[in-house]
Amino acid sequence: MEALPNKENQCVVNTDTFVSMTDEISSVMESLPTSYSKTICEHMKRLGCTIEDLSFESGLTIRTINRHRSSETLKPSLASVVALCIGLRLHPIYSFDLVSKAGHRLSSSKEDMAYSMVLMTMVNMDIVEINKYLTAAGVKTL
Repeated sequence: MEALPNKENQCVVNTDTFVSMTDEISSVMESLPTSYSKTICEHMKRLGCTIEDLSFESGLTIRTINRHRSSETLKPSLASVVALCIGLRLHPIYSFDLVSKAGHRLSSSKEDMAYSMVLMTMVNMDIVEINKYLTAAGVKTL
């Protein structure tokens, strides 16, 4: 059986864990608001994450995070959305949902592919380490 990544980016191989994760992710996705800003707030609430924690983990200022959380008309940069996803340690499914709600569509460009790789494989790394990889790839840092 092929291994599947779990929330901690470890591998799970049993059916019960797969079914449990599928049910949990599906339930959360169904309960999320449709707006970008409200979805950030919901993830923060669900994860027990304070603005100060998110600022530290994402590298974004508290003021920037508050703008993301409160403005329905904000057009956030893709880099800042990815930084929020990393700061919240979101599962890739939740991350791609948030990217979409922010009005972005990841393309096959080098930068978008690098950000996709970050969201899929580096969710448990800190922002400084991730930025080293992005710099090495010649991509805008978060």
